[in-house]
Formats: sequence, C-alpha cells, structure tokens
Amino acid sequence: HNSITVEGNFAVTGPDGRRTVFDRPIPAAAVLAERLSAEVTDAVVAQPGTVSLTLSDGYRIDVHDSNDGYESYSLNLGDRLVIV
Repeated sequence: HNSITVEGNFAVTGPDGRRTVFDRPIPAAAVLAERLSAEVTDAVVAQPGTVSLTLSDGYRIDVHDSNDGYESYSLNLGDRLVIV
C-alpha cells in the first residue's frame, strides 16, 4: 500500500480556495481525519521538495520540505521508500 508520513509543515486548501498551513499535528488532526475517505486523484511535485496531493473531495494537500537537515516527510510507494 502507499502512504505518506509528514514531520514538517503542510498546507490544506479547500474547494473554496481557503488555504491553511499547519506546523503541528494536533491542529491538523481534525482536518485530516475528515479527508480519510477521500482518494488521491493526482500527485505531483509542485516545486522541488513540495508534493501536492489532489483529493477526490476537492481538497489539496501540499507537503513541504520545511526542516533543513531533517526529514520533512516520507513516501511509501509499494516497495519504494522516498525520504525528503
């Protein structure tokens, strides 16, 4: 299965265009929990170090390489592991 683990900053943009940046897990938990049933319909490298995930419910999650010298996020893509 595929998964992403985020340890840095990320932003969530709703269908209405409202963008919220999170740098801590607790405030992000409710927003992310509401997205659990959504499927990823598109995933792109928006810019070096930033992965943008578009969800089936109209939301977009942008994960940034925000921790110099440390892991910001990791992608588990089946048998491949990508650490950024």
